[in-house]
Amino acid sequence: PDSALKLTYGKAFRAPTIFEFNGTETESLDSQEMEMYELNYTHNIQLGENIQLSNTSAVYQMTNSNLYSKVYDAELAAHSTSHFAGWRTVVSGEYEVVGFEDLLKLTYKRLSGFLGFRWVHPDETTVNGEDIANGLPITKIKLGCSYQFLSYLDASLFIDHWSKVESEVNQLDGTGTEVLTIDPWTQVDFNMNIGVFDLESMQATISLYVKNIFD
Repeated sequence: PDSALKLTYGKAFRAPTIFEFNGTETESLDSQEMEMYELNYTHNIQLGENIQLSNTSAVYQMTNSNLYSKVYDAELAAHSTSHFAGWRTVVSGEYEVVGFEDLLKLTYKRLSGFLGFRWVHPDETTVNGEDIANGLPITKIKLGCSYQFLSYLDASLFIDHWSKVESEVNQLDGTGTEVLTIDPWTQVDFNMNIGVFDLESMQATISLYVKNIFD
């Protein structure tokens, strides 16, 4: 009664936008697809009358196929008057990510908190002889705390920290690509919910969300 084991499969797609159609040779692009398998395990422990501890762990594998990328074509640029002259969309294959996530949650009376961790291992991309995890932070840590002040008032604080991100980007002169590095960053968010009234068949809540309160 205190545990759950789940196996999940999902498949999704994203159709190309009008900007991605621009410059294609055949004016046709297959939709990007994402396929995912996930194994998830949750366990709850009651520690005394008012304390509950729960942990959820998940391992997953995702495959993104029909990825798009923009490449510079000098011949196309020479014969085009378009604002996007020289840049065309190509389908560049598959991209696989294997990951692990864990969420530890503790509840004590009106106070609850959680600590989350995520680690991913993606396919690497070679850019100018350098292997990078293209466009993804390898780790993320999330810390959250919530307190129920009154039956109609609660507040929450969330802290997210991402590791650095390295992305392959085009050089604007069309001579190739380079690695753009985004340094690790932290974001702090604040939420508050206020129950205005509660009738037999009607309830209203005002929610206040402050995103990235220190920047």
